[in-house]
Amino acid sequence: MGAETTRSRSSNRPLSLLERLRSNDTGDHVAEADAVEGRVRSIRRNLIRLLNSRAGGSSSTERYGLGDFNDASVGSSDMLRIIGQDIRNTIIEFEPRIHDVRVNFDKSGLGGLELKFSVSAKTKIKHQDELVTIDLVLKEGRHFS
Repeated sequence: MGAETTRSRSSNRPLSLLERLRSNDTGDHVAEADAVEGRVRSIRRNLIRLLNSRAGGSSSTERYGLGDFNDASVGSSDMLRIIGQDIRNTIIEFEPRIHDVRVNFDKSGLGGLELKFSVSAKTKIKHQDELVTIDLVLKEGRHFS
């Protein structure tokens, strides 16, 4: 069973959350790389979902998502700072698996209708803080990928 417990039996993809949980119950070993990759992938999916949501769009959690960036009175350099701060505050509030969050605007990616941000944060993996970096692109229409 060794290699089968670290990879899905039907493909060469990493194990899903449910497969990893089941392996914990049966005592099978899950490779550390799968645990790290799975956690980072899950955090990334949640960040994309979170940052593509708009504050006020959820009646149960009014602050879930990013605020409105359409304030015409704010200059472009201030706008990038405001967007970065809103991204950081939203992540801190709604993604509890990471801490020490830093959001930086990638000036080298400036141009066109896309803005690039880099999110670096720490997350616990095997009882140790590990630094993860996730690059985000804000595309026309306010869609993060």
